[in-house]
Order: sequence, then C-alpha cells, then structure tokens
Amino acid sequence: MPRNGSGVFTPFTPGNPVVTNTTISSTAFNNTIDDIATGLTQSISSTGVTTPSANLPMGGFKFTGMGAGTAATDSATLGQAQTQTATFAGTAGGTANALTLTPTPAITAYAIGQYFRFKSGASANTGATTVAISGLAAVTVQVNGAACVGGEIMPNQWYEILLDTAGTCQLKRIGDSAGIKGPDIASAATINLDTAPGDFAHITGTTTITAITLTSGHEYELVFDGVLTLTHNATSLILPGGASITTAAGDRAKFRGDGAGNVRCMYYTKASGTSVISQSPGVIFIASLTPTAAANVDFLSTFTSTYDNYLIQISGVIPASSDVLRARFAIAGSVNSGATYGNDSVTAGTATTGDSFMSVTTASVLANSTGGVCGTLHVHNANSAASAKVLISHTMCMTGTATQAQADTIGSNFVSANAVSGIRFYWSGGANFAAGGSIKIYGVLN
Repeated sequence: MPRNGSGVFTPFTPGNPVVTNTTISSTAFNNTIDDIATGLTQSISSTGVTTPSANLPMGGFKFTGMGAGTAATDSATLGQAQTQTATFAGTAGGTANALTLTPTPAITAYAIGQYFRFKSGASANTGATTVAISGLAAVTVQVNGAACVGGEIMPNQWYEILLDTAGTCQLKRIGDSAGIKGPDIASAATINLDTAPGDFAHITGTTTITAITLTSGHEYELVFDGVLTLTHNATSLILPGGASITTAAGDRAKFRGDGAGNVRCMYYTKASGTSVISQSPGVIFIASLTPTAAANVDFLSTFTSTYDNYLIQISGVIPASSDVLRARFAIAGSVNSGATYGNDSVTAGTATTGDSFMSVTTASVLANSTGGVCGTLHVHNANSAASAKVLISHTMCMTGTATQAQADTIGSNFVSANAVSGIRFYWSGGANFAAGGSIKIYGVLN
C-alpha cells in the first residue's frame, strides 16, 4: 500500500531504497511505479479532474481563495454567509396575492426551516396570499399561524418568510424597529402608521381622527400633544369602552392591526390618571394650581364633556392687597366677561342680575392674613345647552382684622347655550394673588 492509515506514503519494499552498482529488480521497480501511480490517483488534481471518494479532514486548516458558490451543491464562501446571498430573493414577482421569489442559486425542493428575505412589490396584498420559490409549488403565507386576510404585506417593504411546514410559511416584517421614536405625525382624518418610522411617535394638531392604517399584528404607540377626537368605530377603529375619546396633551395609546383593515386600541392612558372608561359615581381629581403673584388663577380648559358637575376646593388663597374674590366661566378656553351672570348672596341677603362676574366672597379678604379664603365651590350643568350654569360657593375668609372672619354662601348663575370649558379666579379691585395656598378641581361622576 502506498499510503498508511495516516496518509503517509511509504516506498515499496524490498528493493527500496536501491543500492549503488546493484541491479534493480524489475519486480521492485514495477511495484514502486504502481505504488506511485496509486498515490497520485488518490491525490487531488489542481485541474479539478479528481473526485474525492471520502470526506477530507482539514486538520484545523482552511480553504483559501475560494470562488463564490453558484449551485446548491457548491461550497459557500464566508462572504456569502455574511451577505446571506443564498437567502436573499430581491423584489418579489408575481401578483400582490400570489408572490414569486427567485433566490440565487435556485432551490430544488422545500425544506422546513428554510427562510428567505424579499422586498414587496408596488401593491399591498388584499386577501389570502401564497408564495412560490424558484418555480416550485406555491405555499400559503401566514402571520402567527393564521392565513393572510389583506394588508399584511405593504408596498415596497422588506419581509422574511420561514417555511414551517411543507405547505405554509410564516411572514415577518423586517424593520419593525421596536423602541425607536419616529418623527411627529400631524393629525388627520386617516393616520397611516404602516409608513411611519419606528414604533412610537407624537400626534400633533387637533384634527379629528376617524381611521388608522396598521398591518395586522403590527403595533404602534402614540402620544397626543393636544386636544382632538378619536372616533370609535365598532369594526375599523375599536376604542376602549366602545365610545369616542377626546384626547388631552400627554395622553398615550397603543394600537394593533386586527386584520381586514381593522385597528384595535390595546390601551389608552390619560395624562390626568383618570380612566377612559365610565366609572362608578364619585369624585375624580383633575387639576391643581398654587397661586403666584399674578392677577388671575386660570383653569380655562379644564372642564370636558366627561363631567357635567365639578367640585372646587380653595385653601388659604390670599390677595396681595385686601380685595373681594370673584370668578368667571370660560367658553372654548376664552373667559366670558359679558353681563350674563346673576348672584344671590344668602349672607348679604341680596340678589343681582346682569353682572359680569360670579361672587365667591362678599367681603374684602384681608391681605397677608394667616387664613385667607378657604371653602368649597360646586359647578353644575357645565355642558348643558338648556340649563343655566350654576356656581354655588361656601367660603370662610379673614376680613377687617386678623381675628375677624366671615362665612359666605353665594349662588351664581351663567346663561349660555354653550358648554363652559373652565373657570378664572380674580380679585374685583385688580389686586394680584399672593403666592401660596391652593385651588384644586375635581370632576363629579353622578
């Protein structure tokens, strides 16, 4: 044998090595030539004419300078592995609902576990979808085990499919960039989240949103920067509580495509911490302000359609110079100072009409007193078009001297067919507030 089990070539013996001035035996010579021929036959030719008959152990060494494989039975280079050439199928052919992929090299049969990446064409799929690879039979495209219903494959997007059975593959969109904030989105009747980068963005503007475009199974989170209406639709835009939602700055929501062009709001969180779904009767905290050295304390857009009645708590509010505390309602964020108010003071025993204000106290509140104004105010019918809006004030204030206090109970009304959006507190003589104290507003659920 020319080679032993370790591949070492050993010259034929006897007769080798030859001895000078000794006749070489023909038998030894011929056997030596035969062994050399056998050894060469068992070697790999540089011209590629030799086919190995067994696996080739490389002993920790590597092939270098390899050409890129072009057939399924070729070796792949490290570069091909890095670029995943064999699994890249370019832009899909066929139709939106019957895709064709042509990877290079072509595959000759499907195998569970194969995956391919491709770019979708110019049209979205509209229903059940199949894909045929390298001219093989079409397989059904699924998302999370469910057949496509339309909208799962959007135009000019990158996707990956994984063959999980002989007849089905699972679809995944490439570039669903979890945790990446996209640019702000201007509010519009229809918001397209499929074309929005990232998976999180702010909605600007106040235009009512009636529809959202989002591929089935995909999710997107939004933060609202202002007040607008999300319009509930029982099939295409499904909102918590089955009702439209009026947003507020800082509210956030997550939406998920629910198939067939439908979108479902998975959760909605109000910036105020209140629930978007109707609650049992009770008092819900809405807002609080600590007066500063200014002429007004404004809650001009605090009232919403969620509550028709409000409770206001005033604690330790003091004027910079002795003055009477008054209030006015706001409509659509603007203070109404028209002569459409009326006041009836139980304390003073007086009733007036045609006023341009609502009285909170009748006496002048002592400046820099230790108590200031404390009390509870009730707002009724804030959203009513038929009934007058009513403010009932129960207060106690320091007046005259540091030890002299006065209690007031005053009923005020405001005649308007418009809902009131908030309230302003001010001093009748134009005094500023002294910094300190607090005014808190609560919504009352009946």
